[in-house]
Amino acid sequence: MLARRLFGFATVLLFACSGDTPNDVFTDAIGDQITPDSIQGDEGADTTGDSDVDRIVSGRYQIIVHHDIASPLPTLIEQSARFSATVVDYVGGGPAAELPVSFEIVKMTDLDGNPRDDGDAVLDAENIVTDDLGRVENRLYAASVGDIIYTIEISVPDTDTTPVRFPIRVTEVECGCVEVQFEYDGVQEKTSLHDISVAVLPSNLRCGAHLGPTTVINDSLVLAERIASNISGTIKFDCIPAGSNYTIYAKAKGAIDACVAAYSCDRTLVLVPNTCDQVVLNFYDAELKPSGSYKSVDHFDFSKLVEACAGGDTTIVDCATSAGDVGKTICCALNELNKFFRSPGLSIIETFQSLIVYYFGQLAGDIIDLFKDTVANLLTEYLKNNSPEWLQDFFTIGESMMDIINNLELHSDLDLRKPQQYTVQGTHYYQDLVLYWKIGCDPDAPDFADCGKWVLSMEDLQNADIPTDIVGGEFTATIHNFNQFLVHQHELGLHYGRLVLYVLNEIVIKTITGGKANSLQDVARLWIDCAKIVDGIDRAIGNYLGSNYKATLEQYCNNAVDSIFNFVNGYLEGLTLGSTLMIRGGATLVDDNCDPDLLVDRIINGTWEGQLQGNAQQATVTGTWEATRK
Repeated sequence: MLARRLFGFATVLLFACSGDTPNDVFTDAIGDQITPDSIQGDEGADTTGDSDVDRIVSGRYQIIVHHDIASPLPTLIEQSARFSATVVDYVGGGPAAELPVSFEIVKMTDLDGNPRDDGDAVLDAENIVTDDLGRVENRLYAASVGDIIYTIEISVPDTDTTPVRFPIRVTEVECGCVEVQFEYDGVQEKTSLHDISVAVLPSNLRCGAHLGPTTVINDSLVLAERIASNISGTIKFDCIPAGSNYTIYAKAKGAIDACVAAYSCDRTLVLVPNTCDQVVLNFYDAELKPSGSYKSVDHFDFSKLVEACAGGDTTIVDCATSAGDVGKTICCALNELNKFFRSPGLSIIETFQSLIVYYFGQLAGDIIDLFKDTVANLLTEYLKNNSPEWLQDFFTIGESMMDIINNLELHSDLDLRKPQQYTVQGTHYYQDLVLYWKIGCDPDAPDFADCGKWVLSMEDLQNADIPTDIVGGEFTATIHNFNQFLVHQHELGLHYGRLVLYVLNEIVIKTITGGKANSLQDVARLWIDCAKIVDGIDRAIGNYLGSNYKATLEQYCNNAVDSIFNFVNGYLEGLTLGSTLMIRGGATLVDDNCDPDLLVDRIINGTWEGQLQGNAQQATVTGTWEATRK
């Protein structure tokens, strides 16, 4: 079959060059010359059946058009476009002479490919018989309607010959071509730029003076517009009126689709008819403007801080006798509070054991190890389940308090100043602390979200017996990759230990004891009953103790309680010590409405990471945050 096709093609060329035709050269409507040498066969041609440009050979005949059907034939209104073709007869081994050929306008679109139905161009003839060399010639006459592309189909009726289609473009003036390529060397990831809108505008719209990163162009001023999927793409405008120069303006979206992330603008040369001008657009970053005042909500998670910062397993005595590292002292106290509310028996027996070791040596402490776990579990069981109801409530809510105090919600005013070369100065001043205790709240109640909500103003916290000194901080941030907000490490005025002590004394203890106590030592005097504790120990070891031993142990217990809470006072005072919380973080800037000033409306997906720092120890604090412009 291939040999037959090549033979037929060679026959067409032979006859085309024989001189037997009155016209050895065809000229189309704008003067392009079509010589026999320019006649193309199916070798290398588009053979996709889904295209309007089709040269597939089917059956006996093949239609070969004498111009490049990949590009539209151009003509102007009130003029005509001339075209010709040769039909090859593979059975006859030469040109298909005296063969009826049909011509039809099968589609009309605008220059952007959108359907139109108002075209007024007509074909010179709809049916023509080939000459002795198998050739046909026809014209499309354009009337008064321009900017239309007509698709012409040539076919051989009553055969299985594959039709050929090609476009003819009718415009009011002669067209030039503009091919646009892109370059980018900014701070964003190059691959993040996408959906690049490129517009051809009148030259009196000037880059910079009239066109910036967020300029909205009136549709009536846009001569042509295309979309490139990414920065590596190329855009081609096939028909821009020749004889003038134009402004090429482009905007690209980035990692956040909502708004422009980069833009570019340039001018073309004066376009020459049927000639393509190449323009390279260098993109520049659009800069979001975060300056202004925001309402910020911060959530800090201190749960990973306490034990790591304290240096591992601790006791109350360890906390009270540690010195030289403020951060460790505070964290030690916090760790013991966590332990105290979750397993009070263990906390008491470990403190008792530490005192024994402190006064009598390690051997005495090792003896307590023999029954420490049993007694600790017994004490915890009693205190949490068999003690007075108010005392059980104290441990239940105290444990809940430590869960909540480990996860703080702080509301602040966030002020950001005008960026200087992507660097922003900022301050955040805390206004309220919000705690959520859901003890006793019905999850099915309509007000469950606000149930147990405690809002503490900074004024309340500052006027307490032990001021919490929650202030805020100043910081420097950097904007990178268009919308990423990187907050550099800075000191935060948030004295966590004092805050815990405030909540413990001023809210939990006063509430649970009905005002009878306002410190942990006051609570101890209300509920530690040494006689019952000794009885419990005696039952645990099989009533082995006699009355004299029980009396002696009870006295030891009372003395230990007094000694313990001397240490309790010491370790709780550690919570009042000043500490340094250093944090850093990041977030995403969002311009919700894509306003011309690129003002940031929200800051989302914020994260914090920091350390409560002492002289030697550090522990991690994490958090999240978000802010909304006031």
